[in-house]
Formats: sequence, C-alpha cells, structure tokens
Amino acid sequence: CNIICSHKNRSIEYQKMPDLLGRSKDDAISFLKKKKISYKLVEKDPEGIVINQFPQPGVSYDKKEKVIVIVDREHTKTSQQTGTDFHMPDLRGLTIRQALSQTMIRNIKLNIQGQGVIYQQSIPPGHKIEFGEICRIKAS
Repeated sequence: CNIICSHKNRSIEYQKMPDLLGRSKDDAISFLKKKKISYKLVEKDPEGIVINQFPQPGVSYDKKEKVIVIVDREHTKTSQQTGTDFHMPDLRGLTIRQALSQTMIRNIKLNIQGQGVIYQQSIPPGHKIEFGEICRIKAS
C-alpha cells in the first residue's frame, strides 16, 4: 500500500536510531537522555540488558516520536518473542497521519480505506499483536 501524505505546518526532523543492543538498562537510559531521545522502557528484568529496540539500529525515525527499549535477561527471549508483548493501540478517532505515527514504532502495517478520521479497525484495541502485523482501517 503506497501512502502519500502532504504535511502542512509540520516539519519532521529525522534522526538515525543508535544501537542500544547489549547495553545495560542504566547505560541505555543515560545514553538516550544525553542524546535527548524520548523513550519508553519495557522492563522484563531490572538487572537485564537491552535485548531489542524499535526502531532497529540505523533506522531513521521522527525525533518527536518515542523509541521503545526492551530490557531482559540475555538469551531468555529472542527478538521474535518480544514482539508478542505489544498491544494494538486504539486508532479510532485519529487521523490517518496520527495513526501512522502510532503504528510506525510497532511496525504495524496499515491497509487504509478512505481518508480523514478513522472509525473502524480490524484488530481490536488492546489485543496482543506481533511486530509487523497488518491492520485494516476505515476512515471517513
């Protein structure tokens, strides 16, 4: 699905995601704060290390968006398994642009019908999702 969005009065500043994999929780937090990167920490084990991150290292993302950092014991979970810890956001009432922002960090693919404000989504809000899952939305 190709999406063409025009941006009015909003400039997006992109930056590349640093590689946090293997760092301790404290080291990763310190680094993110130093670089002024907003983040959400998913902490499975406070003594663990960074086992996954979204966006992945080297991927460009909007500086205004939060990145997700997952901390757990080394080798207790694979990056594939950590994807199941995500829940589908409620996209109803959002514009398509806002929905893209919400779903980009989870790599949720959107199949969009219509334009404007979203009134229906195929994956219920709060439902556990896999990283990269496809959600059909309808907007009017």
